[in-house]
Amino acid sequence: MGRDGPAPKDKGGLVYLCFFLFGAGLLAPWNAFITAVDYFNYLWPEGQMDRKFSVVYLPVMLLTLLIMLIWHNERTATARVFCGFSTYTVIMALMATPLISMVSRGGSSLSQYVPLGASAVIGVVDGLAEPAIVGEAGYLPEVYMQGFLFGTASAGTIISLLRIATKVSFGEGPDGLQNSTILYFSLASGLCAACLILHRVVLPKQMFFRHYRDRECDRGTPVPFCPVISEALRSSALDSRCPQLTGRWHPTIAPSGPERRVW
Repeated sequence: MGRDGPAPKDKGGLVYLCFFLFGAGLLAPWNAFITAVDYFNYLWPEGQMDRKFSVVYLPVMLLTLLIMLIWHNERTATARVFCGFSTYTVIMALMATPLISMVSRGGSSLSQYVPLGASAVIGVVDGLAEPAIVGEAGYLPEVYMQGFLFGTASAGTIISLLRIATKVSFGEGPDGLQNSTILYFSLASGLCAACLILHRVVLPKQMFFRHYRDRECDRGTPVPFCPVISEALRSSALDSRCPQLTGRWHPTIAPSGPERRVW
């Protein structure tokens, strides 16, 4: 089937499901930290961990996003998504071990920098992976971008329900709190690992996704990498090719033989 011909069908809505899960998986680690604040406040009663998580995570993520907007290379998109979900999986798995509880037993306030540092790393990889996935969704019809955003909006609800279910599964007391938190972060790690497998193994094999990706790359259509400016990029082909006329510059993917270039 030609790239300019009719698009294959998204069988079973699998591509849509992938992008929904990508959206949920991107915000799952952050929501996991702030939803398990009862556990962190138990370990550090005077730490006000919920506020510190926000202060650490949000500026780091914003700075990384700004860097990605300035320095954007489509060729690194797959690597950035892989880095994001693999790092998420490892950090959530580490949170699922008794490591945090063991670190906090020393009584030192410095021990709280272990989870705070983990939240900072999550902010960095979130800023790396999210623009790449948004760019991939930009290849597809608009409903797939909506599916991705629906996933990000649903992440908080999914993680909150997961937290409630794990706490109900164990009794009250310190042991119950720790065991429920271990199960909670284990399930969050599993969600991130599932997103990693879907992006690396399942999505590239879908003819529906490959059709739109290859067609847009062959046409040299500007690739949107931020929801706010995606429409501006789509309508700025002249600006990107003739900056001397407008004084503006936009990154554009143009065909160059078998490879693609980002200008």
